[in-house]
Amino acid sequence: MRAIPALILVLLLAPFREALAGPDTDLNAALAAAMKGSAVPGMGVALIRNGKLAGIAVRGVREMGRSDPVQVDDLWLIGSNTKPMTATLILRLVEQKRLSLDAPLSAIDRELAKTALPVYRSITLHQMLAHTTGLPHDYHDVEKVMNSFRPGMPLPAERIAYLKLALSETPVSPSGKEYHYSNTGFILAAAVAEHATGLSYEDLMQREIFAPLGMHDTRLGLPPPGGNHGHMDGKPARATNEIPPAMNPAGGVSLSLADLARFCIDQLNGAKGHGRLLTTADYKLMQSPDPATGNGLDWGTVKTGRKWQGPILEHGGSDEAWRSAVLLFPESGNALLVNANADKGMAGGAADSSVINALLPLVAKKVIAPAAK
Repeated sequence: MRAIPALILVLLLAPFREALAGPDTDLNAALAAAMKGSAVPGMGVALIRNGKLAGIAVRGVREMGRSDPVQVDDLWLIGSNTKPMTATLILRLVEQKRLSLDAPLSAIDRELAKTALPVYRSITLHQMLAHTTGLPHDYHDVEKVMNSFRPGMPLPAERIAYLKLALSETPVSPSGKEYHYSNTGFILAAAVAEHATGLSYEDLMQREIFAPLGMHDTRLGLPPPGGNHGHMDGKPARATNEIPPAMNPAGGVSLSLADLARFCIDQLNGAKGHGRLLTTADYKLMQSPDPATGNGLDWGTVKTGRKWQGPILEHGGSDEAWRSAVLLFPESGNALLVNANADKGMAGGAADSSVINALLPLVAKKVIAPAAK
């Protein structure tokens, strides 16, 4: 997080002053229970009620082997929870007539289309955001990808280098037919946006998403050195263990819990017709089940769970060193946001699930079983 004068920091946090002053004891208790006997060094949780931040709690340390406790304004890498933000960016550019959601790749980025297998030349931005392009999850040869990057190469150029490889890979299904989760699809969508605007994905996100929502404690890439740190396999992760910056559109946002709440509150407000970033129709498009997949752009959509009433919008994220989970309840304006600074080999997912299970009664209503006849 960049240095901010103390007075300005007070002003930036003013809307959240009440919540930050005394996080709910339920949140602290849930974190304590999840981390008891756990290998996860640090966790954080934010609670949203009726479209407002109702509490934040953090627990543990920033990094194993150090005594620095996690702070309430520390940054967390949220992995694939970046994807709903990227989808919002693409829809904003569509609304600005900079992009077309349903035009084929051959029309919206001819240079990339020339390098692609013919089957990919007809895929659309809508399919990229819906995970129905047929593209594999990632390009399979990591070493080949890294060898395609050159020292000093700008991130947009690295994305093009990656995509020239990925778009040559055999599809896993026909486009538009089946859901296959794909980081590559989101990297491709970002590259198309860069081609259309002449700006990097990173600059577009700052201009179109972070600045309008007042997300001042948000960045692309890992949290800064000396702050919160990711872990895997029982030790602090090295930067080389985590996703390369070229893959930012699929999972590279780091931010404070308050900033994650700002984005999620806008999504909840959008469901009620007064979001700040998109038209009501585009929030609905993001948050409604796609006929081909049953999922939104890029929200998992649940009409009603086995235990909890819906609709529910959900997404999870991990780069194997961090773990993040988001659950939104659009009808009530409630949400639960949970992050851990460890994952692979350290049960970050189990810790997140423990916190979610403990706190769901604060944000969701239980499904009432029909009376026996």
